[in-house]
Formats: sequence, structure tokens, C-alpha cells
Amino acid sequence: MNYTQNYQLPQWVTTDRVLMADFNDAMAKTDAAIEKAAPFTLLRRAVITGDTADYALNLAGLPFESYQEIGIYLALSATNNTDVFLYFNDLIGSNYLNSLGNSADYLGYFFTAEGVPCKGHIRLLTNQWGAGITHFIYGRGLFNYVGSCSQINAASLSTLRFKAEDGLLKAGGIFWIFGVKGFA
Repeated sequence: MNYTQNYQLPQWVTTDRVLMADFNDAMAKTDAAIEKAAPFTLLRRAVITGDTADYALNLAGLPFESYQEIGIYLALSATNNTDVFLYFNDLIGSNYLNSLGNSADYLGYFFTAEGVPCKGHIRLLTNQWGAGITHFIYGRGLFNYVGSCSQINAASLSTLRFKAEDGLLKAGGIFWIFGVKGFA
């Protein structure tokens, strides 16, 4: 049997027996090399299972300390035109600090239009000062940005709550949570 130069993966020739142990070892080496090289890792996927005005995305147990940032990609629809407000850990009226350093009752909001899917990316930046958050939501001319929320300790985050003001978030809305590695 021959082996590849970089990872010593088996390269069978016609006369070799293919053994399960060789194959499994090759797949384990391949998986480890991809994990090491990939800039991000899928940590969790969540789907809204029924129409709701209040959805809590579970952040509990995410390994914030292992990543430079946690990226949340979302695709949502609403039953009618509504503002959707964002909160950490069910905290309403907690006086978050917005990008200007001013007190805010919520992290930010975005507008959804009936029949227009919203797609977006929320970044939770992790560092010794806590978590900063930015989010960009796209739909019919939709865009929003919220700056640093440095008083929030990333390790204490358990939920990112989406509260629709005048409508419902539709079943089937989806979230993908990725851990993003730092770059040297």
C-alpha cells in the first residue's frame, strides 16, 4: 500500500486488501485536517417550529472562549409588517450601551414586511471586555446596526430573544450558529 505525502492517507493498489481500519483511520485524519483548516465551525442549528411573537434562540453552552466571534445567520418571515426587537437573556429595559455609548432598552431592532423574507447576520464578538454585537438584516431595504455592548459577559449569555411587536415570526424561520476562529 502507498501513502500520501502530507497526511499519510492510504492509497491502495490493485493487489491491496481494503480494510475497514485503514479506511476509518484515513477518514479520521481527513476530518481532523478539515477542522483545523476551516475558519468556522457549525455549533448549532435552530428552527422556529410554530408562529410566535417571541422566540428565544438558545445560546447556552456555546464555547465563546474558543472562538473570536460567534456568527448567527438567520432567515425569517413574519405574518405581517412588524418591528422585531433583540434582547439578550430575556433582559428588557436593561440599559444596554449602544454604539454611541448611550443607554438603550434593547440591543436593536429590524423591520420585517409581510411576504418579504429577512436574511441576516448577527456577530457576537468575544474578547476580554465581554461581547460586542453587530447585526445586518436584509429584506425590502432593510438594514440595521448595533454597536458594542461591552458590559455583557459572553460566558453569561443564554439566549438571544427576538420579539415581534405587531405580528408573528412564521414557523420555519431558521438560525445557524457558527464559531469563527481568529486569524493570526
